Amino acid sequence: MKRVLKAVLLGVLGFTPVAHTQSHDELTNQARELDNILFEQSFNSCKTAELSNIIAEDLEFYHDVGGLMRGKQAYIDSIEQGICALDYKASRELTEGTFEVFPLRENGEIYAMVVEGQHSFYAQYPDKQEKQHTSDANFSIIWVREGEHWKMKRVLSFNHH
Repeated sequence: MKRVLKAVLLGVLGFTPVAHTQSHDELTNQARELDNILFEQSFNSCKTAELSNIIAEDLEFYHDVGGLMRGKQAYIDSIEQGICALDYKASRELTEGTFEVFPLRENGEIYAMVVEGQHSFYAQYPDKQEKQHTSDANFSIIWVREGEHWKMKRVLSFNHH
C-alpha cells in the first residue's frame, strides 16, 4: 500500500521513479567492462569492433602530449591506424588499486560517471624478449548514459612520465 501511495504521489507531483539506481559495485563493474573494451580489446589486442558502440560522436580527448582529439571516428582511427600500426606492440596495464568510479546524479538518477586511475604503457619490440616500459600516466574519463548504454564523452590523459 505504501508503494502504491508513493507512486501516486510521485506521479501527481510530476516526478518519475529513479530508473538508473544501482549499487556502487554494479557501477564499478560496468566501468571495468568498459575499460576492458577500451584497453584490453582495443588498445592491447587491436580488436576495435566494439569501440563504435561505446564512443560518443562528440568525444573530446585531451592528451598532455598528443593534444586535443575530437570525434568518435578520429579516436577509432588513432587506435586502428596509430597504435595498431606501430612497428612494435603497444600495451597498457592498469595500476592496481587506482581505479575509482564516481557516479554523477541528476534528480537522484545516475546520468554519468567519472572513472579515474593510473596506468603504465609498454612496447614489445619484435627483436626483444621482454616488453619495455615507456610511460606512466593518469586518466579521467566521463562516461555518459545514453538510454541503457554508456558512451565515452570526455577524456583527460595527463601526467605522462
